[in-house]
Amino acid sequence: MLSKLVLVFCQLILTISCTLISTPNGDILGYSSNKTDIYLGIRYGQIPARWTAAQLTQPWNGTYNATGLGAICHQYGPFQLPGPSNENEDCLFLNIWVPKPTTTTANVLLPVRVWLHGGGYTAGRSDDYDSENLAYLSQSIIVTLNYRLGIFGFFPLPTVVDRNLGWLDQQLALKWIQANIESFGGDKTNVLLFGESARGGSSIAHLIIESSRPLYSSIILESAGPYRLPICVEKEKVNWQFLQQSFPECQSNLTCYQNLDASVFYPKFSMHWISLWPCVGEQSQLLEQPLTLLRKGQFNRQANILAGFNANEGQSPTFIFNGNNMTITSDRYFDLAEQYEVPSELTHRYDPTTTDKNYFNAVSWLLGDYYLNCPIIYVLNHTAAYSSASIYAYRFLHPTINWAFTPLNFNATHLSEIPFVFQNQFALTQLTPEEIKLSSTMIELFTQFHKSKQPWSTFQPNQTMILFDLEKISFQNGFDETLIERCSHVLKYIDPTDCHGFSTQTECLSIANCQWINEHCEPSSSFSFLSK
Repeated sequence: MLSKLVLVFCQLILTISCTLISTPNGDILGYSSNKTDIYLGIRYGQIPARWTAAQLTQPWNGTYNATGLGAICHQYGPFQLPGPSNENEDCLFLNIWVPKPTTTTANVLLPVRVWLHGGGYTAGRSDDYDSENLAYLSQSIIVTLNYRLGIFGFFPLPTVVDRNLGWLDQQLALKWIQANIESFGGDKTNVLLFGESARGGSSIAHLIIESSRPLYSSIILESAGPYRLPICVEKEKVNWQFLQQSFPECQSNLTCYQNLDASVFYPKFSMHWISLWPCVGEQSQLLEQPLTLLRKGQFNRQANILAGFNANEGQSPTFIFNGNNMTITSDRYFDLAEQYEVPSELTHRYDPTTTDKNYFNAVSWLLGDYYLNCPIIYVLNHTAAYSSASIYAYRFLHPTINWAFTPLNFNATHLSEIPFVFQNQFALTQLTPEEIKLSSTMIELFTQFHKSKQPWSTFQPNQTMILFDLEKISFQNGFDETLIERCSHVLKYIDPTDCHGFSTQTECLSIANCQWINEHCEPSSSFSFLSK
């Protein structure tokens, strides 16, 4: 009776109709548009205390109102949006878009896509990604979610067991989806993880983390890295020192730090924001660097993977990291490279002082190659070498016509493909009719991938990829030779135990299980990760 009263009340108050469903957790009230049923701000997890693993939300009595967005997790760093926002540590909410059925999808469980937002692990929110068009065009259920960030999500401490709480939050959301998505008409056996940048890096983590593997069946990696991550035991010492120096009144008492108001941390935080990225090593979910584990074949080999990157990934991050400024001097070039922990050898290799002196362009290629372009090439090569599933590669080449970066005349850069993947207005994008056609084609091909159909030729090491551009969609056999050459210098820094990354005999022989053969560094013949 109560549910019926709530539904009637909703219809009286709102100009759009409401929808009510029953789940194992309880009844949930959402609302309907022309294309989808929408459920916003559903709590999936509860946090017992700061810096502890969250727990699945408990069933509730009555009806859960899912017609408004939940709080977002605390924001920090260059990707946080200006202006006031509803930030809270109690932020583990997700949003669901369920497409109105067509004649072919009525009474059929729908595929499920789970979007992990980006923002450098310190910023971002689920509500930036309107998924109505994507849900309807793909006839898939779309889920977006919040997870803890920065000091609250990726801040290891020596007295705390759990590491990378943001990753654990994501995994918890996937468990909630497994338990509840059938109530929304979703197929829990066909869950696709997808994300861009840090969100793609998180998807790579779940590709590796064994306990995450039963929770999804395929992955899309958009400009995903993976980055070289800091070591947990090193980070926890620095983090603990920060707490001791910043809050002496707590006298090194963890409970006291946990009870401080959330607003007091970032004003006293002076370390660079990338120090708040996930960590690897002892007590982490990843014992080694992500790329190292992929090279060793320690990932979900049954998951289909689609991965790619954009024409010039580094342009938009360089602009943002430089304070929304296009002017970069020689001194600023080296300063940015140092801030973002780029090895000095690479910094000097990309230095344009003796060429065109275009320092902005140099930083964009330096950061783009080190953090995005080169890592994703090796991800594709490693996964293709081991996987029993299908691997696909793409490059996105079209420079968006009307969006936030239009005045800067950027190429297809970091973030560019997102509004095409969702067919939405992310980053103030206004797609033209021709761009909508490109977006619809991408959605159709990505949907074929999600349904385990073959959208284009599968990828083999350094082989076939699809090129998305406005004029035409074409194919390319292998990566550009100039990019491969640049990446050969990057490899040893992003995977420090890969023999192929070392070009001198001295370097090669200093690495365990490497040998110098015919002027090349190769793995020892007795040392192979390939399964027989």
